[in-house]
Amino acid sequence: MTLLTTVQNNFSSGEIDPRLIGQSNIKSYQQGVRRARNVFRLATGGFERRYGTYDLIQLPGRARLIGFEFSETQRFLIAFSAFTASVYDLNGTLLATLAGCPWSEADAYEMTCTQQGDVMVLCHNNWAMRELVRTGTITFALQLFAFDVESDGKKVCQPYYKFAPPTTTLTPSGSTGSITLTASAPTFVPAHVGTRFKVQGVEVLITAVTSATVATGTVMGELKVKLDPDPFKTKNGGTIVDVLHIYHGYNGGNTITISGANDVGGLTAVMLNGPRLITVLDEHNYQFTAGGAATSSVDGGGSNVEVNATGAAIRDWGEPAISAVRGWPGACCFHEGRLGFAGTSSQPDAEFLSRALAYRNFDVGVGNDGDSVQLAVGTEDISRIRHMVSNSELQLLTATRELVHIQPSGEPITPTNARVKAQSIAGSSSVQPIVFDGATVFIQENGQSISEMTYSNEQGGYLSVPISTLAGHLVNNPTTACASAGVTNRAEQFALFTNDDGTILVFQSQRNENLAGWMLWTLGAGEAESVEAVGTYIFFCVSVRGQYRLYRLASDQIVSLDGAVLHTSSTAKTNWTLDARVRGRVVSLVSELGYHGQYNVPSNGAIVLDVSVMQLVAGDDYRMLIETLPPEVEVPAGSRTRLIKRLVRTVLELYNTHAIRVDGQKVITLDSGEEWQGMITPITGPSETRHLGFNRSPTITIDQDAPLPATVLALTQEVKV
Repeated sequence: MTLLTTVQNNFSSGEIDPRLIGQSNIKSYQQGVRRARNVFRLATGGFERRYGTYDLIQLPGRARLIGFEFSETQRFLIAFSAFTASVYDLNGTLLATLAGCPWSEADAYEMTCTQQGDVMVLCHNNWAMRELVRTGTITFALQLFAFDVESDGKKVCQPYYKFAPPTTTLTPSGSTGSITLTASAPTFVPAHVGTRFKVQGVEVLITAVTSATVATGTVMGELKVKLDPDPFKTKNGGTIVDVLHIYHGYNGGNTITISGANDVGGLTAVMLNGPRLITVLDEHNYQFTAGGAATSSVDGGGSNVEVNATGAAIRDWGEPAISAVRGWPGACCFHEGRLGFAGTSSQPDAEFLSRALAYRNFDVGVGNDGDSVQLAVGTEDISRIRHMVSNSELQLLTATRELVHIQPSGEPITPTNARVKAQSIAGSSSVQPIVFDGATVFIQENGQSISEMTYSNEQGGYLSVPISTLAGHLVNNPTTACASAGVTNRAEQFALFTNDDGTILVFQSQRNENLAGWMLWTLGAGEAESVEAVGTYIFFCVSVRGQYRLYRLASDQIVSLDGAVLHTSSTAKTNWTLDARVRGRVVSLVSELGYHGQYNVPSNGAIVLDVSVMQLVAGDDYRMLIETLPPEVEVPAGSRTRLIKRLVRTVLELYNTHAIRVDGQKVITLDSGEEWQGMITPITGPSETRHLGFNRSPTITIDQDAPLPATVLALTQEVKV
């Protein structure tokens, strides 16, 4: 038999799907492992046991965690549970509890949120938009999102849309005060009471609904329409004036009241303004007889002409696009100084962007660059927009496809250049996407794949590419996701996802180095329900022992247990009184000397150790586990990947490692003569383990016999084939 040596000093691909075993032609196979559990993948290529977690406080229920970051020194964590929002500082101190919230537990996990300054906007199709507002240094309030209202109260700056067919008209009984609106087809429902219809640019507050075609309303001002500039046409010597009035809706024989007209064609303002009987020419033009004859022919005069709309069958009208009648948006986003809403039930593929730097104002105005942008995507499947993502461009994600705002290079979105283009057809779940390592990362609709959307120079557009393919067995209906630029004392950046089974899926990526890999974490005795990164901290909502608790990932190896409580003393001692959070149960204990085993903590918290220590961590055990892939070996006769072979020896390159085993064999032994567990000296350097037996797919398992720090930098294997 031939003795060959294989070396693996880079684990950058993380855990590889077992279904890929034997496919050693894949580059990731050479840099991956069969299992990578409860580890960090080091930027230098190795694996390190992940840090433990602190148990901070009990949560009011199963909660989705969302960070609230005003500045680098003013950061908070919000726990959204059923009908409640709880605000915490980063040490887990409860600052505020906001009750009477509209969301159920399910809504909390589906809602989208976006933040700017002291305001976080929350959206879900089941209820009206809310704002979580920081009202003081550590005080918060929850309120309904309110559109801007002009100072005279006549105008609400909300988006409007005509949901009825284009030919449906509204005929007002008057121009001021309380009037009746009569629709030419069923239009009104009782829920319209309290909303405002916009009729030829003037708002009418609906006060009562008599039937599907008749409603009573109060005109907010005067019901008249301002015509396009200079709408009159005169003929020399004639008394007839032609009027351009787009979609006027009038019938022949109607009387209108004209105001604001200036002299034109020799006709004075007195000859033009006032009540005039009209003759309709077509849907955009009519005529009236002036109070005198024109002295010249003019095509385009009259200046700022306004027409009273009383009695006219008006086509130019709309109702609130966002309301209890037409649905609430499920997606929201701040982008380029605008607030965006999208995905209502009545307009699932429509989006509404506020005026620039005025996020409560959705007035379309006259289409200037800073005015509100409102458009429908118009894709063939009309999927509801689930998410709006602010990345290098504004991105829209639906259940069936991904779309992007395409603007001229360097230009912001404006009413005149807004254009949305479909990019790919992966489809997104209801879990809010994250921006990570320059890409938009999202869970696909099937809940079994995670994709990222990035720009492709070759394709000239965005591509959505699955990034979980090599570790697809780890993806199990993720419920939340977050991105961390790095925790304290670590250079690596993470994307974390909570699986439906309570595990945590961890993705590390360095796009510039073409490195990407997956790992799986478990949280001791608990199951993770949600995850969020705030600053350099990572938080978890954890279901454990019948409670929902807030955990925070530790920032160093001092804490190597989950749900841990750190106890300290100024002097070394054996008698300790443990915190109420760990009383009445069995806990693992770790001190500066090592692992002390498991203790049954009584209700008073009193325990006695065998040795004196100054620092004691109590919590739930978890262990690092790494299993290698079968080694790929080549001999002159060809590949021996699936043929009988024998692992002879494994050499691990370790760094500051306290407790580790290879295939159940201890690599580190007690060196002090003490019998109690843990009194050990960490190893840095090579450590050898020998193996027996033949196998077609030999692997080795690296785990621990104590919850202590361990780092594997590389491994070398000798294989007989």
